[in-house]
Amino acid sequence: LMPDAKITEKLVALLNQSLADTLDLAFQVERAHWAVDGRNACGLRLLFANLHGQLTTYVDAFSQGAVTLGSPALEALRTADPSTLPGGNPPDARGDKIVLGDLVDRCGEYSGRIRAAGRMAESLGDLDTAAFCQGVSRDMDKTLWMLTSIQVA
Repeated sequence: LMPDAKITEKLVALLNQSLADTLDLAFQVERAHWAVDGRNACGLRLLFANLHGQLTTYVDAFSQGAVTLGSPALEALRTADPSTLPGGNPPDARGDKIVLGDLVDRCGEYSGRIRAAGRMAESLGDLDTAAFCQGVSRDMDKTLWMLTSIQVA
């Protein structure tokens, strides 16, 4: 049973925003993968590669959700220009602590946005999208915990 047109429109917008947020974070993770250097660079690159793969599965799921509702997935990458990345550090910043600190901030922001998207999906009656978003935010909270624990070490 398809929701009415107004609810469908809101759900599509929510899914496409979540898709854009996920693509944005995946781009930042890829940037971090190549920007990190120092003693722990090899281990961090492996961690970042795994996180990028995790985000790719989310990209597919958000895209599929929008398509299932009859809309194209609008894949918009807001940070195609690396100089627009938030965090206060220049795009060529290197070093474990700088790169990891920026990524911790970005993952925390992403997790919060996805959690809010889940609450919105639930309020619109889309319990499947709500449950998926809750799972994504839980996974990202675990990732954030891991990144934070490395940052402190």
